[in-house]
Amino acid sequence: MPYDLDIQQESLSCTLRYSRPAFELWGLGGAVVGGLYGVLSSHGVPLQNFQVATAISSAADFIFTVRIGQSGVLKFALDRMEFGFVNFSEEVFRSIPHILDASTRWIKKAVQDFSFASHSFIYFNHSHLKGSTVEHFLATINTRNLNSAGISIGNGAVFNYRVPEKNWTTQIVVDRSVLLAGAVYLSLALSVPGDMLDYVRLLGEARYYLGEVLRELDLNLPELLLIE
Repeated sequence: MPYDLDIQQESLSCTLRYSRPAFELWGLGGAVVGGLYGVLSSHGVPLQNFQVATAISSAADFIFTVRIGQSGVLKFALDRMEFGFVNFSEEVFRSIPHILDASTRWIKKAVQDFSFASHSFIYFNHSHLKGSTVEHFLATINTRNLNSAGISIGNGAVFNYRVPEKNWTTQIVVDRSVLLAGAVYLSLALSVPGDMLDYVRLLGEARYYLGEVLRELDLNLPELLLIE
């Protein structure tokens, strides 16, 4: 019997690592802020949402932090970009690939011979199960029991896979939530090597992939509109 997920908390993060640090931008804070503002202002990001690290002890600490709406944040460094979105609406979810695309195209124009080495995405949620308890559900996932450990309250599982046709490496975690009583914790980590991606297609395919995986575990994700 499949169970519908009643999502209480969710998060999506993305780390884009460069093939080499963008040393050309060292000392050019104005160019960085101007470039990012130019592409993010159309997504409703005002200038006051840009914050500059005041204590820089190494080149790795050269970080600009940009708040994107009420649920998102971008951290720009010389060797990577990090995006994070928490408890986002459907509208925000559909905007994420366009924000990624705009930000990555800007740095490609700003730095000569620039390329990305890898993209890593991590999605997780804490959800109640409609019509079931987390203990009953986890008993169908992992039946292994450690008699010397005590009384089992449900054991999770970790699944690791490669998807050769997409050049993906994935990890799916199903476990008991430690933040929300009586809830299940679900996560998908997805890594893709290489340079520019079609982020609209990627996030759409990743969500479909997660939905299919969870369906095999008798779980149903809430329906969302297609990313456009």
